[in-house]
Amino acid sequence: SANYALSVTFNELVGTANAKNLCLRVRAEDVKGNTTEWKDSNCGGILITSTDNLHTSESGGTASFTIVLQTPPVQGTVVSINLSSSDSSEGKVNPSTLTFTPVNWNIPQTITIIGQDDGVVDGDIEYSIVSTPAVSADPNYSGFSPANVNVTNNDNDGSAINSTPPVPVPVFSSLVLLLMNISFVVVIWRQRLFLFA
Repeated sequence: SANYALSVTFNELVGTANAKNLCLRVRAEDVKGNTTEWKDSNCGGILITSTDNLHTSESGGTASFTIVLQTPPVQGTVVSINLSSSDSSEGKVNPSTLTFTPVNWNIPQTITIIGQDDGVVDGDIEYSIVSTPAVSADPNYSGFSPANVNVTNNDNDGSAINSTPPVPVPVFSSLVLLLMNISFVVVIWRQRLFLFA
C-alpha cells in the first residue's frame, strides 16, 4: 500500500441567491512527490483548448487556442489573465490580456500566435505561451495558473550548405572540346602511319 499526504481546502462561495456553498479541493501527494488534485463543481477552473503540435512559421504563419472559465466568478468580480511569449523573437501573442466576467465566463476567448522571422538559419524552434497567475477578487480564481501552451516556429531561412547552384557548362563549349580531342588523336595516328611508311 502507498502512503499519501492529503491537503484539504474549503473555500466559501457566495451564490446569486446569497446561499453559501463550499468549494472542496483535495490534493494527494505520494512519497515520490507525485500529486493528484480533485475538486468539486463549485471550484473555479480555467480550461485551455488547443490542437496538439501547434506550429507557427517565420513567414508569418499563425496558430490559435482558446481559454474559457469552467465556473462563473463571484458576482461583481472579474478574472484577468495575462499572456506572453517565452521567446518573442519566434512568436508573439494577441491579445495579451483576457478578462472574464460573470456574463462572458463561459464564452471561449481565442488567442492568436503570430510567427516571427529572426533572419537566422536556426531550424525549427520551440517556445511557449506563458500565463501569469489569474488576478481576481474571487478566491476560487485568484492566483490560479493556467497551463502553458507549447508552440514550434518553423524556420524559413533554409540551409547555408550548397546555397550557390553550380554553373552549367554550355553545350557548344563541350562540343568544341570534344572535336579538339578527336582532331588531336587523328593527327597522332597519321604521324604514326607516316613513320611506318
